[in-house]
Amino acid sequence: MSFGTNSIFNRAWRTSLDIQARFDAILKESATRPVDPGKSPTGQTQYTIENGDRLDQISKESNTSVKDLLRANPVITNENSIDVGLKINILDPVRTDAFEQQRKALNGIDKLPKGFGAQAMRDEAWQGMKPLVEAELRYVTREGGAPQKALDAAVAEIKARAPDNVRFDGIVDSAASTLKSELKAVGRTPENFDKLLTLTETAQGKQKSYDDLLLKDGDNSPSAEAEQAKGEAERAWAAVTDEAARQLPEISKDKDPRQRETDVAGRILTLASFGPDDVNYRKALDAATAKEVVDKPARLIEAAYEKGGAPAAAFEARKQTTGVSSVLAGKILQSADLTMTRVATDLGTEAREKLPANSTSNVSDLLEGDQAFLDHSRKDAKMTSDNTFVAVLGDLSAAYEAAAGSDPGEKALKSVSFTLAQALPDVKDMDYKTGERPIHDVTKAFKWVVSERNGTVLTLATASQLKDLKRTDYANGLSGSVKDGVGRLREKTYSDVEAFGKAREPFIALEQNPGKLVSEGDKPGAMEAARKGNPEQAKKFDDSLNNVREDGRALWRAQAAVSSYEDQLGDQENFKELKDTLAKAEGDKKKQDSLGFALDMGSDEVVNISANDSRVERPDLPGVTPWWSLRAGLDLTHDIAGRNMNQINDSTRYVTQSGAPVPGGPSSGKTASGGPTPVAGFNSTTRFGFNYRFASSILGGFHVDAMFQSKDFWGTAYGLAFSTATARHSAEFLGGLGQAAVALNPKMQGGRIDKLTDFVKVERDLWTKSTGVYLKGWFGIDAAYTISNLSEGKYPEAAIFGVQTVADGMVAFFATPKWVTPVSLGITVVASIANMIYGSWKAENQRETDTENYLKGANIRSEIAELIADEKDMPSRIDEFARKWCQTDGPSVVNYLNTLPKERAEAFINSLETVVDGYNKEGKRDGFAVTAPNDHRFNAPASFPRPSFTTSLEDMLKGPPPKPAWQPPDAPYPGPGVIGSDYTDTRSLTGVGLWAFYNGYNFPGRYHRPPTTSIFPPR
Repeated sequence: MSFGTNSIFNRAWRTSLDIQARFDAILKESATRPVDPGKSPTGQTQYTIENGDRLDQISKESNTSVKDLLRANPVITNENSIDVGLKINILDPVRTDAFEQQRKALNGIDKLPKGFGAQAMRDEAWQGMKPLVEAELRYVTREGGAPQKALDAAVAEIKARAPDNVRFDGIVDSAASTLKSELKAVGRTPENFDKLLTLTETAQGKQKSYDDLLLKDGDNSPSAEAEQAKGEAERAWAAVTDEAARQLPEISKDKDPRQRETDVAGRILTLASFGPDDVNYRKALDAATAKEVVDKPARLIEAAYEKGGAPAAAFEARKQTTGVSSVLAGKILQSADLTMTRVATDLGTEAREKLPANSTSNVSDLLEGDQAFLDHSRKDAKMTSDNTFVAVLGDLSAAYEAAAGSDPGEKALKSVSFTLAQALPDVKDMDYKTGERPIHDVTKAFKWVVSERNGTVLTLATASQLKDLKRTDYANGLSGSVKDGVGRLREKTYSDVEAFGKAREPFIALEQNPGKLVSEGDKPGAMEAARKGNPEQAKKFDDSLNNVREDGRALWRAQAAVSSYEDQLGDQENFKELKDTLAKAEGDKKKQDSLGFALDMGSDEVVNISANDSRVERPDLPGVTPWWSLRAGLDLTHDIAGRNMNQINDSTRYVTQSGAPVPGGPSSGKTASGGPTPVAGFNSTTRFGFNYRFASSILGGFHVDAMFQSKDFWGTAYGLAFSTATARHSAEFLGGLGQAAVALNPKMQGGRIDKLTDFVKVERDLWTKSTGVYLKGWFGIDAAYTISNLSEGKYPEAAIFGVQTVADGMVAFFATPKWVTPVSLGITVVASIANMIYGSWKAENQRETDTENYLKGANIRSEIAELIADEKDMPSRIDEFARKWCQTDGPSVVNYLNTLPKERAEAFINSLETVVDGYNKEGKRDGFAVTAPNDHRFNAPASFPRPSFTTSLEDMLKGPPPKPAWQPPDAPYPGPGVIGSDYTDTRSLTGVGLWAFYNGYNFPGRYHRPPTTSIFPPR
């Protein structure tokens, strides 16, 4: 049967492997055929033989070989004797090699079958041709600023290798299109180079004329003619600068400063690399760079000041310096120095504002600087708001922090800090009248700026300038601001590292669970797939990591600044304490670890997204509804139902009128204290109230702590709401505790403890008056949270809290009917349970999705990834099966499962689910059971008949049944199986392995055998 037959029936049996093998053979055969230089245009050049030339010498100089020279020039019959004046062809060796590779591929494709069965292979072969052509075209266009002509010539030459081959022409055109796009992206186009190089040639000519005239003048002063030539040369080079600068705005349009700096530098590098090697040309390019990345930002800062005053200018300076190199940031600030000194002067003017007597300012309450506050202040052109001073100082400090460490940055910092030091007033300059005080606490403002990671450099620079101006107290005060700000920054760092630990935990879980089944080479792709599948968590990770890095960088900058100003400020008390603060090691190891981690991140240490750095605490997995979720709802129902709890709120059950006898009470007659008297029946009524109060106090504390840990708006809002409940419950508990003491010991009546019973009545009266407001407050917060969830598309959460809002509203607004309280109580309980169930389901669903995406990112089929992800501990089961039974690794077993049909893979995974926990000799859980009492079903069924291990629940709780006689004495046992089942329903890893071998699975590892030699059971 011939390979090339067109019979449909004969083609049907061929596999892709058959075609591939034949294709490889054809390529091997074509590789032995010599290249015909007459039919292989490869960018050849001609050379005329001169006296003394030898072929070996020519071959070395042209980077080719004597053999290739002889093949390209059949006219040469003796390599040791060549005629002077003979014109020979020299082929480009790189292009010759490219042609040979293309020739092999073309020959191979031509030999492939033309039928439908080989269509996929032909398409793949043609697609493999394109990279070969692209590589040759990149070589052709490696030189010259605008190599379009060379590219077009090479395209024509390559097409000539396979004339009239439409498919090949399409491949070449596609490769050429790719190259043109690449050239355009880096600016290597005629539009960018032709005019620029023409202007450069003109400038070089005028520069040469000027240089010649200078040489002619010698040591004498330049002549008028030389001065005129100098002006012409300068104007010519200015034209070069303008032409280069013309290209830059388009590539930096709508880019942030960091990307703008990168893109402009890349374009200038292209212009420099493919332009003339001329020092004046490089200077012209440098000037073009400065126009775009220095002068333009400086003009934007100036325009911002003209339009929006100091707040707008400081913010613009911060934007233009964020993310760029410290050198560039310094140059921008130097260029904008006049504007920046105006900003500093305006800050000094604002610091002189006074508060009239008996007036207040809320500036201290808003120094935390939330985004709304900052946005408002940055638009306050006339600085009328009390807080604008702080916002401007923060933005100004951030700009100079970005420039710290560079020579231009230090020069700009010295200028603006000098202006600021002169502008800030002393108390004696303010001429305060009685009761008047400054509207701004300047040292407190600097402290806030430092704590926000931005102010150490400018604050210490200003303190140094103040000291030079003999204002030592003021300078010492600013050093104290840095000290306090650094202390707050360290506290913030601990919190940020904790938040990072929570944000990275889902990725750590992926690395340590399904990550066992993925090879090291596939893990980056797997993690990236998991991130794409969970963008919200990925953003939390990125944001929290960025916060930690910024904290670390701020601490490093603070340390560098302190070192820089040691000589100027080292004798000041607060500066000494600042040094101690930076050097102090925390006594708490957790804080030490957090600080060390942040400092490492601040030094731009590379972070593996799943690296389990032991310095970062590992919290519980986020997203899982905590234990207090249900109780939080029930706690609220206590408050709602409390309105009708007569045991607590009905005063007639607590006390009688002062001085009246209490029938049947623990005391007869009037109370000695003349105050409220404990009532009869305390043990049967008030004890419920006492227990309720105690439980609510403790529970409320947990609610508050858990809510505030969320660190988001709603977590804080609910934390504050629960704080009010906790305060009331605690007050109730204290009052109830005192009343209980008096009730249980009548001798205490009239003493101090007895007076605590007054507290119960006062608290009850106050609560009765404020209960309506309290419940309406809960109604408002739940309604707002419901609306927030609706707006974000979180409909299940909205439904749950919507139901809770209805329950709140029933009691807050319609509490008169008796049925309202129990109905609202029931609704709240249902909503709380639903919230807990939904939260748990959502967390588990997210875990499954993350695991599935992670495995799919490692090239595991979707259906296999889904089967593994369905069971939380399935990756661990597979890993242990691989290591303890197959004696291989998890990725090898999963790669085998990846080749199986879904049904076969599912059967194995279902079998693996039956493996029970294993226990060591101490009775502690130790992974999954390696052997089990029922392994004999596969081990030696003829020798050991299957016994029954049906076990009652009572026996199961006692532990595993006795070992059968055939079981190895050191075999670990599983613990109790699924409740209600017996041991015959469960397996061990050995049992699953034997089952799999018996059913034809051929896992890698020690029991892997070719099908023809497999035996059972394995020995």
